[in-house]
Formats: sequence, C-alpha cells, structure tokens
Amino acid sequence: MEANASLDEISIHLLQLRKVLEGHDILRKFEFDENYLVRFLLGTNFHVPDALKRILEFHLLFLSDYTWFTTDGPADIIEILNMNTMIGLPLRDKDGRSVILVKLGNLDVSVGTMVMHVHLFHMWAEHFIQDELSLLKGVCILIDVNSFSWGMFKWLTPHTIKTAIRMVENYPVKEMTFHVVNKSYLLQAAVKLVWPLLSREMQCSVTRQARPVLDRSVTAPNTIEYFWLECGKTDLRE
Repeated sequence: MEANASLDEISIHLLQLRKVLEGHDILRKFEFDENYLVRFLLGTNFHVPDALKRILEFHLLFLSDYTWFTTDGPADIIEILNMNTMIGLPLRDKDGRSVILVKLGNLDVSVGTMVMHVHLFHMWAEHFIQDELSLLKGVCILIDVNSFSWGMFKWLTPHTIKTAIRMVENYPVKEMTFHVVNKSYLLQAAVKLVWPLLSREMQCSVTRQARPVLDRSVTAPNTIEYFWLECGKTDLRE
C-alpha cells in the first residue's frame, strides 16, 4: 500500500500496529502517539511487520545509546548552530522532499562534540517532518564535502559508523536520500570504510552529483542555486 492510503486504511493499519506493540515485550513499555506511528508506517508502505521491526530497531538504539537522541533546544547547541554546517533550505527537490544542506567545510571539530551535530540533524529533520508534504515525501540531505577534514575522519570509528547507519536506516520518515557534491579524497577513504556496512536500500539512496554547488552563503537570496540539479532547473535565474 502506498502513502496515498485512505484515512480508513490508515486507521486499520494503525490498529493492527498498536495491537502488536501492546503485546511486544519491549515496545509495550513505550507510549506512541498516532502521528509518530504513521511515520513508521509511511516509511514501510504500511507493511505492519516491517514497521514493527523498524520501531524496535530505532528504540533499541535509544536504549543502548540514548546520548544520540536529544531533548535539547536550539539554544543548547548555539555554538554548533552558528557554524552554519547544517541548514534547512526553503525549497524542495523534484520529488517534493524537504532539503537539508550540510556544508562540512564549515564544521570546526574543536567546538562541541560529534553527538551535538547529530542533535542538530534531529532538530532539522523533526522540524521538516511536521510539514504534511515532507511527511508524505521524506527528506533529502545535500552534503557538500568540500574541505572534509582529518578531524571529521577521526570521528568515523566502528561504533559511530554502525550507530549512524542504524539510526538513518530506521528513522521514522517516508524516505531519506543523500546527494554528495564536490570532491574530497579523505571522504573517498571514509566511504570505503562505510560502504560495505550499508544495506542495499541505503546504498541506493546515495547519489554523487557531477557538478559542484556554488560557493555562496546559504542565507543569500539565491539559495536555490545550491539545489538546482535536484529541482530540475536549467536556468538559475528561475
């Protein structure tokens, strides 16, 4: 069943999912609101067993390493926000997904921790998923790898790699795609470490753009230039 299921069909699958959750040894201890469960159902095309599996994996991750999850607000990570490493763009990709731009060159590893950047990612993702179209279509992450540093490379321990993959693969969202632009030899080395650990589905969600993004501030009026390839633009003045 696709994301355009009727309200009656959604209600039926919600009831089915709630029933199995109530009988689950671990998940029955959690409280889930309807919107949260619908996000898992959308991400699995309303296949209840797959939704249950994703919910379990996501919450087992929380139980094993809760520091990767946050209840903080923006003021708690103001130093990270001020780097402008991760910004929500005021446009969508050609499939209707919200767009988060990640500029790794702006990241100063001496300020804050890696987990604080994960918290920022959560904030942006959760902000966009509140929008109905993003709920139905998902989120696109545009990663500008220019100036990927040795300090960031050292963050890629076996634990952080496996934890990040587990989080992304089970995140309660319809779809999360990744588009990498610009070149970095260090990142190529990092990809060789990470790629074999990715599921086939996640490998297919990552693409490499041939053209670099323009080196402009994302706060500029012509922000759309960053994502013209995904939006199908042929004229940056449009």
